Amino acid sequence: LELNGRRASKVYENDWAYFEPVHTPSCAAFNRSSKNSSFLLIIVKSSPYHFLKREAVRATWGLISNHSGFFIRTIFVMGRQADVAPAALEKLRRELRLHRDVLIGNYIDSYRNNTLKFLSAVQFSFDYCREQRTVPYALFVDDDYLVLMQNLVAEVKKHDVSLLAYPFDRYPPYISAGAVLLSSQAIREMYYAIQHTRLYAYDDVYAGILAKSLDLPVTHNKNMRFWKAALSENDASSVICAHGFEEEGLKNIYSELRRKIPGFA
Repeated sequence: LELNGRRASKVYENDWAYFEPVHTPSCAAFNRSSKNSSFLLIIVKSSPYHFLKREAVRATWGLISNHSGFFIRTIFVMGRQADVAPAALEKLRRELRLHRDVLIGNYIDSYRNNTLKFLSAVQFSFDYCREQRTVPYALFVDDDYLVLMQNLVAEVKKHDVSLLAYPFDRYPPYISAGAVLLSSQAIREMYYAIQHTRLYAYDDVYAGILAKSLDLPVTHNKNMRFWKAALSENDASSVICAHGFEEEGLKNIYSELRRKIPGFA
């Protein structure tokens, strides 16, 4: 019903009205490009104290705003800080003013609230910059991932939505929350399904429950590496993203690939 613009007949389990963010990224510079069908939004799951991780992303693959005809925007999502030291709070405020690329949900940032970060990412992707439109493609990824933009764009161009899943016994096949690639249709369907699906503490399991209820194909992509492993020059031609990089490690591998591979983004 809601996909067709009609109201649901049931009372919402989760009403989006109660999930309004307390801070949103700037939209002024990206509204025009995001109306293009070749627009990719990347939302990086972070935490208030992960200053160095965010700076590492901004200094490497997060710098890329255009590749192979695709407009790309990278933002970060986090919750509110609890009992934060004044110096750290001021540091975060300076970061928000300087970069204007952070989405903050109205909940305490904690591991148990990772599902709420997933909800914030879906909500922002569904109604991008409050313009009542859904982004064509979105990648949700953790802040310790390396993303190889040329391979990500090539994957998106195939129109093959790639969702990572693990084997299961009690749960439905669930998505590795470290990196999830969604199409516009999947974002819209999940947005409405969230309103009727009770929250679960683990965001990857919750995303899998949503996918199961919607009959969305949960597809493993071997080039979205959710394990920590060395990345070779040969890998750079196919790997979309890889997990397990601390700040300096991310900068070093990114610089090394750019130095060794002609045309590396």
